Amino acid sequence: MRYLNAGERGDLVQRWMYKTSLHTTTKMHLQGLTRQNQDFHVAETGDWKPVTGGHQPLCYNETSTKVNWHYLRWLFDTRTRRGVQLQVNDLLMDLKDIDVPLYEHGYRALSHLLNFVIDVRTTSGVRNFLYLNSVLISVDW
Repeated sequence: MRYLNAGERGDLVQRWMYKTSLHTTTKMHLQGLTRQNQDFHVAETGDWKPVTGGHQPLCYNETSTKVNWHYLRWLFDTRTRRGVQLQVNDLLMDLKDIDVPLYEHGYRALSHLLNFVIDVRTTSGVRNFLYLNSVLISVDW
């Protein structure tokens, strides 16, 4: 999942998106299955689709000394390997009908791996910061 605040030209999008392809791996590159692109989260940069009901204008910092807080809760069913719900502040998004890309071949040494990536990026020459107050990951294997 990602929040896209603005497009490449700076136009406001303010929408939650989901990916439709895999996070590429070194193994995939060595097998010639992927090519390098600027978005390492997906195989092709256009592989992001909007979440239904996912338009959400969020406040962002106008100055470097101002900090804005948002509540985020993501429910994921590890048994079915499907998203259930994403909540950001008061917006609830149903994720049950969104397919989750799965790797065709697993990695023997990585059973029960939860691979979370939390980042903030920009396409312009401005600074970005992401502060996490607390993160709780709870799994019932």
